[in-house]
Amino acid sequence: MEHLTAVGYAYVSYALEHPHHYRLMFSDFQWGSGVYPDLDYWSERAFQVLLDAIDRGIRSGVFRQVEAQSLALVAWSLVHGQALLAIDRRISFASERELKDFLSFSAQMLMTGISQNQSDPLPPVHQRQNICPAINCDRGG
Repeated sequence: MEHLTAVGYAYVSYALEHPHHYRLMFSDFQWGSGVYPDLDYWSERAFQVLLDAIDRGIRSGVFRQVEAQSLALVAWSLVHGQALLAIDRRISFASERELKDFLSFSAQMLMTGISQNQSDPLPPVHQRQNICPAINCDRGG
């Protein structure tokens, strides 16, 4: 879990330190179009870091035995939303410590939901051809 929290912290910290770059990264630009192969490459690499962390958790028995891509997308959605809310000043943090505490709390809540030690069954995940069409996340899951 510490690794997953660190990945989330790095993601949100980057967004807060470079809000204009962060917004550009998620603008109407069509990822995977081949127009900017370097951007496509680094986008895939960034997502792969998260996907690898999730996959390790599944293989080690810490996370539920579900599709890694689905869990990675849930985790990404969580930190992406937090980053945008912070950039737009919808949530604010008085200090770096407060940001870390909030992200740690969020990661703990996510971990509670995805941990292997749950008695509640998960709802079925509707499979899609590519859960994240903007980048090729089929490589690691």
